Amino acid sequence: MEKLVIDTETTGLFPNSNQLLTLGMILIDVDKPKLKFIQEKHILVKHDHYNISRTAMRINNINIHEHEKTALQIPKAILSIQDFIEDLGLNKTPILGHNVHFDQRFITSLFNEQDEDYPFHQEKEDTR
Repeated sequence: MEKLVIDTETTGLFPNSNQLLTLGMILIDVDKPKLKFIQEKHILVKHDHYNISRTAMRINNINIHEHEKTALQIPKAILSIQDFIEDLGLNKTPILGHNVHFDQRFITSLFNEQDEDYPFHQEKEDTR
């Protein structure tokens, strides 16, 4: 069975005032005796402004100036996420992660900024 592991890094704890900086996605096959990585995508998101928690940046080990050099503007980041999901047919693939609710809140906030729907399947497993 395939599952999509997701993980985010953010500028803080609150999606209404902090920003999603990165989204990592790894498609895995959990039925193999040894975990099999099928496909992965890592997206860096660029914002016009940031509300940055020093603690979050230290924990995430992100230098915002370096981040901005390769990050995608929000519309392009969203399109890249949507393309990854659509190209691999992941619309009904369960998601897996640690504290998934946290990640979902930031992803939803990012997509809502552009009047887009949350892109992932609602079924989830949380390692927390």
